[in-house]
Amino acid sequence: MLTPLPISLARPLAVAQARERGVSPRRLRAPDLTRPFRGVVCTRQLDFVGRCHAYMQRLPPGGFVSGPTAARLYGVPLPAELERDDAPLDVSVPAPGRAPRVSGVRGHSVRIHLGDVGSVAGVPASAPARWWCELSSHLDVEALVTVGDALLHRRLGGTRLDGLAAAVDRYPSRRWRRRLVEALPLLDDRAESPQESRLRTRLVRAGVSGMIANPTITTATGRVYRGDLTFPEQRVILEYQGDVHRPVHRFRADMTRQLDLQADGWTVVYLGPGDLDDHQLVRRVRAILALHTAPPPSPPS
Repeated sequence: MLTPLPISLARPLAVAQARERGVSPRRLRAPDLTRPFRGVVCTRQLDFVGRCHAYMQRLPPGGFVSGPTAARLYGVPLPAELERDDAPLDVSVPAPGRAPRVSGVRGHSVRIHLGDVGSVAGVPASAPARWWCELSSHLDVEALVTVGDALLHRRLGGTRLDGLAAAVDRYPSRRWRRRLVEALPLLDDRAESPQESRLRTRLVRAGVSGMIANPTITTATGRVYRGDLTFPEQRVILEYQGDVHRPVHRFRADMTRQLDLQADGWTVVYLGPGDLDDHQLVRRVRAILALHTAPPPSPPS
């Protein structure tokens, strides 16, 4: 039978602190305690945020979580491989400090500037503009745009496009700067979903122009709508339809909306998950736009 703990370890605690509060070394080795990191104990399994708080018990001076870990704390959707339950925490320390070397942690020694580090969920973390730059070592240009759109749309940390541009200018890593420089002009704070960002990025990089993200459209009936990606000149709207549109009430509302817009001369084109991975996507969008582009006037006889 296990000896009752003299203190609560529902929250992670450093082993040294537990010893100071009367927990014996033998009790600390008992199987009912978890060890999320070396030198830290707890009585329960921890989720992602809990793991971040657990590592705070042994965070080096001046240390902070960074990159994908900071982005997750801010609630920005990332590719699945960066959101795994067993994904290591990214932890940085100001140079010339030594990067942490702990199981379950990816350590970095980095140069920082004023304003590069803040706090989220009670954890010291890279500020949004900085962690977007740090993600360049993990994400390609399209994924960087998707995350950057979400960051700007939500105004996380008050981040604006000029703030991201300034962060890119001072970001010390040259190896991934090309991705950041390419992604920066593709960002749009009007984007409202990752799929919409992916679609827009793919079209723009292929040379398709003239689109506006989520503009307001008022029809002759007085109803007001927004189109995911709208081409005003051709009066074409590209709409991404995810699972949120499956319920019957949403389907019926979408049909009414489509009828109302088409009665005003708009063509509504629906795309789904499979279309984003179709290598013919750009060609098909170009063909649709060509069908709705007015031919040039004939020269006078």
